[in-house]
Amino acid sequence: MGIICEDFNDNDAARVFIAAKSAGDFTKELVAQNLPEKDFVRYEWLEALVRLANQKYIVTKEMEYIEDAVEQLMKILHEKFGAKVSYWQDWREKNVWTLDVDDLFKANIVGLQKIYKAYCTEYKPSFTNEDASKLLQKDTLL
Repeated sequence: MGIICEDFNDNDAARVFIAAKSAGDFTKELVAQNLPEKDFVRYEWLEALVRLANQKYIVTKEMEYIEDAVEQLMKILHEKFGAKVSYWQDWREKNVWTLDVDDLFKANIVGLQKIYKAYCTEYKPSFTNEDASKLLQKDTLL
């Protein structure tokens, strides 16, 4: 049995994801952010999950409220796929989210903010791999 239902097929999935992707005309915004037009951004992924929950629970009248349907879908997804993520969560807590890392970050926040301001703009809000490569090839950081 599939996550959504037994008769949920590839065409159904494609319709959900196409609908979530085309709900708004953000193509220019994505190109400005150096994101491929076909990639999902977070809010589109969330919208796809809401649409899936709607199709599985609301349309079939199993549930009345969309928030309950989304919560149930998330529980199913977590049960089915959550165990694969737990190893990385433990690793993050042990190696990344530590006081040493936090202290290092805070000690260098002024320099990090300068780099962010030098490379990021309203239309390009992220620091890309290309930016990092250019930064490392310069004689000075800024």
